[in-house]
Amino acid sequence: MDAEAQVYTSDEIMTLGMKCLVEKLGHVNAEQFINSVRASCPDYTLWRRQVFDDMSLDELNEMVRQDAADNPFEP
Repeated sequence: MDAEAQVYTSDEIMTLGMKCLVEKLGHVNAEQFINSVRASCPDYTLWRRQVFDDMSLDELNEMVRQDAADNPFEP
């Protein structure tokens, strides 16, 4: 993690996450997204392994850095 990276509480991350979803998708589609995730992926740990297990730590780090560069976050 970068030294300047912000660490959020659970409540803060939920609030910021919802804000991002609503800004990008609108209220209705944000709710639809959340419901879709709940319905299709009740086991987050299993989903995370299916998505990320084949990636090296360097690949994951690069993916996160690129996403952060492409999508700067301004609270």
